[in-house]
Amino acid sequence: MIHVIKVRNFKSLASVDVAFERFTVFVGANGSGKSSLLAAIECFAEALTLEPSGVFRNERDPETLYTREGDGELEIALEVGGRWLSLFACPSEAVPRQPNGQDQIHWRLRHDPVDMRVHFARELSPISFLRLDPRLLAKASYSADNIPTMAETGEGLASVLADAALSRPEVFADIKAKLRELLPTVRDIRLQRERVLKQESEVVRFGEEGITRHFERPYQGYALVFDFEHAQGIPAHAVSEGTLLLLGMLTALLGQQPPKVILIDDLERALHPLAQKRMVGVINQILEKFPDLQVIATTHSSHLLNYLEHKQIRLMALDDQGHSHCGELKDHPKYEKWKEEFYPGEMWSAFGDRWLVEPEVASK
Repeated sequence: MIHVIKVRNFKSLASVDVAFERFTVFVGANGSGKSSLLAAIECFAEALTLEPSGVFRNERDPETLYTREGDGELEIALEVGGRWLSLFACPSEAVPRQPNGQDQIHWRLRHDPVDMRVHFARELSPISFLRLDPRLLAKASYSADNIPTMAETGEGLASVLADAALSRPEVFADIKAKLRELLPTVRDIRLQRERVLKQESEVVRFGEEGITRHFERPYQGYALVFDFEHAQGIPAHAVSEGTLLLLGMLTALLGQQPPKVILIDDLERALHPLAQKRMVGVINQILEKFPDLQVIATTHSSHLLNYLEHKQIRLMALDDQGHSHCGELKDHPKYEKWKEEFYPGEMWSAFGDRWLVEPEVASK
């Protein structure tokens, strides 16, 4: 598991060090750096198999990621089992001004030796950043793979569950049981055959000339159907977002090769407070089942925090320079006085997170 992350000059994370539990949840205002921290872990994960130039490109160009008014290298370093591995992007001299009148910075990119990356890949891979989209979760799907996989967006969910139902019925039964535990009105999940159109292309040759032709080919795929306590045969596209998001999360954790580390933004999204409580309980059950699994998530919900231990929560806030700060509830000077009186979510609601950047606030 990831024990510690050190981030320097990555977006709003000018200088942030964070220690992790097996289940760690970050909370704070919008824009405080929670999602940026998950993105930093994702960049590091990609660097285990790619050269830095393959990580820092397109929307992840170092010029875009580098902290405004930052100083020094962009660095993402993780500590796993007492060993550190780092990914760097260092600004070097500017080249002559471009037509737009701005300097263009050259970046020197590097990371630690290959043997270290192999060790970390063995300890951490795969790392999965779930960006579940209810619309894609609900889509019928077809897969020609021997073992179908679900994309991080949730696309392919029906194919993964169909494979589980056919070849690993105990896994499919476990997913359904966990979903019923979270949402008691769900009675069953069924799969039915449905025609799926896939975009394909071929090259049509006329002598030595070739023209690429794009077309849709029909396949027999699978669609999800839900039975509820008072309504049966409900197609997935007519089911609530919360139901689909929970099913997608459970499938990512139970329905295929589980990741070593799973990152989840907005863990409570579209969930009633009671469902949030049940979800924390189910995640703890899954962590017991898979001792190598680690869950790192973000939330805005004080209700969800109430069902966590104090040590599992990390607070984030921005200072006046737009730089993120991270701390724990126990860092608050009044923590010892109130820890037995407040649930974690109540403590966060009472203390807030501004005291991370303005210590005098904590004394009020």
